[in-house]
Amino acid sequence: MAQKILKSVIILSFIVGLGILGYSIGSKWHDEKYGEVNRYDLSETLSVIEYSNGEIGVLNNITDKIIGRYDNVLRTFLPEESTHSIRIVVKDGLRGYISARTGEVIFEPQFLYAWIDDPESGLAACVNKDHKLGFVDVQTKKVAIPFQFDYNEDLFAPCVYYGDKRESILDFVFSNGICIVPNKDGKIGIIDKTGKELLPTKYSDIINWRDAKTTNIILKRKSFIVGIGIISEYVDGYIKIDEIIQDTPAFLQGELKKNDVILKIKQDNESEYINVFNIPHEDVLNLIRGEKDTKVTLFVKHEDGTTEDITIVRDEVEDEYSEYTYVYGVCNRNFEMIVPFEYNKFEKNLDFDENFDYYVKSYTVSKDGKYGVLDSIFNVVLPVEYAYIRATDFSTCFIVKNLNENFEAKYGLLNENFELILPIEYDYIEESKTFEFVGRKDYVQKLYDRKGKIVSNFYLDDRDCEENQVYQPIFEPESDKLSNYIQYRLGYRYGVIDINQNVIIPAKYRRIEYLGNKTFSCMEEDNYSCLIKDKR
Repeated sequence: MAQKILKSVIILSFIVGLGILGYSIGSKWHDEKYGEVNRYDLSETLSVIEYSNGEIGVLNNITDKIIGRYDNVLRTFLPEESTHSIRIVVKDGLRGYISARTGEVIFEPQFLYAWIDDPESGLAACVNKDHKLGFVDVQTKKVAIPFQFDYNEDLFAPCVYYGDKRESILDFVFSNGICIVPNKDGKIGIIDKTGKELLPTKYSDIINWRDAKTTNIILKRKSFIVGIGIISEYVDGYIKIDEIIQDTPAFLQGELKKNDVILKIKQDNESEYINVFNIPHEDVLNLIRGEKDTKVTLFVKHEDGTTEDITIVRDEVEDEYSEYTYVYGVCNRNFEMIVPFEYNKFEKNLDFDENFDYYVKSYTVSKDGKYGVLDSIFNVVLPVEYAYIRATDFSTCFIVKNLNENFEAKYGLLNENFELILPIEYDYIEESKTFEFVGRKDYVQKLYDRKGKIVSNFYLDDRDCEENQVYQPIFEPESDKLSNYIQYRLGYRYGVIDINQNVIIPAKYRRIEYLGNKTFSCMEEDNYSCLIKDKR
């Protein structure tokens, strides 16, 4: 009897031991796979739980239930006080939407890319598996604007990494009722909330489109010529077609072929052909080019020896070989052009208001290598006729450059009203950190204020100095008062002289800072600084 009891106890203990061991192993496995390692709030309604196996759980704080498990939840670039009603979730490389307010799933992960919603319209951009971009309505859970815009992820490479993909949540988001949309060639246009095209997808950049309802819009596109879209070469006096550019008039017309030889050219308003044999290549190209929507007829010889008259209507063609690759223009809030595409540079000149918020005060523009200035509403205030223009800090003055009759660079200074306060006859003009200007003329450097008046006895004759030696006055720390020292630069090294040109510190330091009381902090090549004191 005792043996039976003992045997039963042993068996029961064994079973209990196995149970405890199984529970321990199971608990450990469960903790390793599903153990919570971090938790943070996604919105007032939602929290994110990070598990030890790398999964992400989204918790509805109201119901205290997990609404889904995902690989990631995208929240980068959202403003701190975000009014966007959705969040983007990722599962197996696909994107979906959940509501940040109710916690419900709006779209299960099914999109290659997805962007956050527009709080005003409830529209959100996303890319389907056919690489087409469209917009869904996160309130009705339906497609609002069809997936019709070509999305080339190599050209629109988003900027934030999430696993093997990169995305920028705030790229294709409506603002003031409009949004940019792409095409397969990397160009962008603008649509409204109904999907109506306001600007065609042919621009390289639309610089301030988010402010289009309150200001004019700066557009950037490739440089164009008006022609038919061929690349040709000059062979033994003839013009031979080497390439026909895709989607150009010659390509769309379809009759002109590679290796065709152009024998004669006729304009649409003329009855006679011009024989182009032995005519310079550029002159022939000028005959092919002309005004938009006009016709040109080419008499060509094909590779098989046959000849043909081919008439093509001219249109704008991207000029890939232009010295100025891009041009800028401006349209108004009704998307009508008010500044034609004629500027190769469009640079903002900034100032700040009484609230210390920056705003655009003017624009420096260039055309065919010459520079000018437009005001904030794009009126010409300085004609495009200068070799170079640079706005100073807060656009309070403009340093201008021209070439004299000997092709030597000469500089002048304009005030903020574009009045010449220093004539364009200086060898250089440099702005100092104290909003003064060092001007060099006839080997003598002087210090001027922003009205063009001399403000110090800084007259330094540098005709015996080494080439590329530049001087700038040194001011007392925390003061507008000039010191008795002048910093000079020789190449990329700095030194200090006094107003009598005695060398205090040789030009061998990467940076020099005046500490006051005749003491200088000098940074050496190895980024270590030393103190040097003028002991005279």
